[in-house]
Amino acid sequence: MVDRAVFQPFLEQLAASIARYQPADPLDANTLLGPLISDAAFVLDTTLNPFEMKAPPTREETLASIAATITELRKVAGNAMTEPTQSARRLADALDMLMHKGNAVLDQAEKVLVPGLTTTLDRLRATLSAQTVDLKAVPADVKADWLAKDGRRIEAASFHNRPVWFSSEALTKHALARRRTVADQLAWAMFVAFMIAIPMFGLALARANLRRKQIDRAGALRAALVFGVAMLIALVFDAHHPMTFVDEWIIGSWHIAQATFWALITAIVYVALEPVVRRRWPQILIS
Repeated sequence: MVDRAVFQPFLEQLAASIARYQPADPLDANTLLGPLISDAAFVLDTTLNPFEMKAPPTREETLASIAATITELRKVAGNAMTEPTQSARRLADALDMLMHKGNAVLDQAEKVLVPGLTTTLDRLRATLSAQTVDLKAVPADVKADWLAKDGRRIEAASFHNRPVWFSSEALTKHALARRRTVADQLAWAMFVAFMIAIPMFGLALARANLRRKQIDRAGALRAALVFGVAMLIALVFDAHHPMTFVDEWIIGSWHIAQATFWALITAIVYVALEPVVRRRWPQILIS
């Protein structure tokens, strides 16, 4: 008979660990599994690895344990007719028959059941002794299957024996930095300068147009709203959603901030360029 009180502290500790170790990245399993495995190993250590091993039970102790288990199963089942209670009664009847079959049948049942339990306990001990595996611990032949010579990691996935995903990306930021050429660095520098120059130049032109009172406020507002809403929808559909309130709140706030920023940039660019476009190419504007 299994005493539920033995597992109660472990279940409480496991629940506390899950509540305490929610990973910042939902895809990062090591952040959550590492503390859980450590807590489970700590709680169950003395149970799985006792300081003193008890002697094997005698035949009388085994029969007494079976009888106590039968009593508890029938007590729990009662007169209910649900599937779990019927299963409990069938198990109690099977144990009752086993008790009265004699020592030879009991010995045979022990040979069938105990080795499997020993194997399960050994697997549980091995599972709770798991450690974090880094790239150095991976065998060379396995790394050769998934890492290119230039340090890029290869990722693949299949569904119903058909490839559905393939990706090749840098293993580390340092590997990516080593592969960047002078042209790549120059292109990145130009991109950063361009992204800084657009708002600054737009602010200067918008300020000049504002002083001349040559701005179309309604058009700027419409353009900003359309662009902001479209970008927010795109960000929401593109994001990974863990479906928890806190994570969804953080993701939603970040997307709203991004959409608002680019809507503001759109309004600034519109105010800066609309008077010039209206003056020189009025046919492309719809008023």
